[in-house]
Amino acid sequence: ASISVPIATHVPHAAGLAWGKRLLGESAVALAFFGDGATSEGAFHEGANFAAVMRAPLVLLCNNNGWAISTPVSEQTRAETLADKAVGYGMPGVRVDGVDVLAVYEATRAAVERARAGKGPTFIEAVSYRTAPHGTADDHRAYIDLERVEEEKRRECVGRYEGYLRRLGLLTDADRDEIRADALGRMREGIARAEAEPEPDLRVVFENALADPPVSFGRDLAELRRILGKPEPEGAASTHPPGPEGAAREGAV
Repeated sequence: ASISVPIATHVPHAAGLAWGKRLLGESAVALAFFGDGATSEGAFHEGANFAAVMRAPLVLLCNNNGWAISTPVSEQTRAETLADKAVGYGMPGVRVDGVDVLAVYEATRAAVERARAGKGPTFIEAVSYRTAPHGTADDHRAYIDLERVEEEKRRECVGRYEGYLRRLGLLTDADRDEIRADALGRMREGIARAEAEPEPDLRVVFENALADPPVSFGRDLAELRRILGKPEPEGAASTHPPGPEGAAREGAV
């Protein structure tokens, strides 16, 4: 896992991507997933407000499981629901049962259609309840309702949807086993591809940071290689080689 886990910082990225697609005349729609805790972050506000002002084709899907690690929603906001926050941005706010597969699908489908029609973003609050620890950094038993956890486990979304399909006669044991095997196979293939990827060169830390980078980046990269004991690959050109323009910029700074 990453040693850095920023919250909501991808929302402005999604808003920018969506706006860019609109400027290009493409029909693409950006979909950003995040938790209830992300709605308390400044980056969420910036992204949501920008998307609304620019009518960016963006769907903001919040998985509200009631907890931002150990902070309940009641201590994050005075809004009655998180969907109510959408009003302040001038976009629709929709609240659905987050463990109802069809309810979430329908809300998302409608939001995508609205975005493609040029009407801007939609905020969807999918309400659920966290049934597993947030991570290994804390003991959720100290604050979570353990009785409700057991109750919610009995109505988790996959099992609930499976039961619905079985009642309609649309799913058999063989179908279920085939779907599970396919999903497991795809997951294992994805993990294998990711693990087979070569370790990225340290240049990637600097190459896409700035459109007009300072000449000092070259020295920074060399210093980082020295600290980590990773020499520059043979034949690789140095990142942002020194030049008169770079030197002038550096001197100005």
